[in-house]
Order: sequence, then structure tokens, then C-alpha cells
Amino acid sequence: MFVLGQPELVDEVRDAGLDVVDDGVADVVVAAYDDRITFDRLTRALRAFGPGTVFVATNRDRSTPEPDGLVPGAGATVGAVEGMTGHDPLVVGKPETRLGEIAAETLGISLDGCLMVGDNVHTDILMAERAGIDSAFVRTGVSSEADVESTGIRPTHVLDSLADLPSLF
Repeated sequence: MFVLGQPELVDEVRDAGLDVVDDGVADVVVAAYDDRITFDRLTRALRAFGPGTVFVATNRDRSTPEPDGLVPGAGATVGAVEGMTGHDPLVVGKPETRLGEIAAETLGISLDGCLMVGDNVHTDILMAERAGIDSAFVRTGVSSEADVESTGIRPTHVLDSLADLPSLF
């Protein structure tokens, strides 16, 4: 498996008992948030693709909030790999619902009793919509109220900050 992502993700993959390669063709290429992108690392990701290689994306977040402003999210890495290879990824995180389903199953609860809280209408709130669960959009992050209006994705609740979350219960 070739991982284009943060060192912590590489550690998680190894901790799961999977082999990670740095060069050569891989069975699976994973693209995730990666603040260490270089031309060399992108080249190695491109060369990791062979016949039958599966392309997996952790998520498609276009950007991520940092204290000094937005920075490119996992979507930047995923988009670079898509652009180089022409392969569509299997997205395992938001906005797909599988991780939410796994979390609910692990906790022994049903999804309809969950609340998705997030600041990104394109991933967090869309995941909730797809899963059929309530959502709380927090106005402190990536998406704006205008984004909510223009997408047609409607959160159940809109909050000014995470501090307002207790008001929902």
C-alpha cells in the first residue's frame, strides 16, 4: 500500500497490519490530507499505480481551517492523484456514510439517534443528509451560510459556535 498522507495515517495503516511501500507499484494507493506534498512524493504516487491498483481517498475536504486561515484539505491531494491518473477514488470518509455506520455499529446505536456536527456543508452536512441523520452546521469553519444556501444541502440546525451545541438537547 502506498500512502500519500500524514505520518500518523501511515502509522495507523501499519498498526492495522498492512504493509506500506515508499516506491514501486502498490495494490492500493491511499490519498489523504498531506501537508508534506512534494513533486517527488506525487511522482512516487503516480508510479505506484499499476494494473488493478485500487485508489482510496480518506475524504474530499477541499480545505481545512487553521488558526491563520484555510489550508488545502485532503481534496487537494485526492484531486492531484485523480488528475495524474484518471482514476476515480473509492472515498471511505465524509461525505460517504460508511464510517458513520461503522461508528454507530461499534457503539451499538442506530444512526437515526446520531447528530453529525460539522463546519463543512460539502462533506459533514452532506454525509448526514445521505445517512438520513440530523446535522448541526457550525458557522465557524470552512463553509459559510451562503454555501449552505447555494448547495441545497440543508442542515437540521445552524449554530454560531460549538458552545451552542448544548442548546440542542
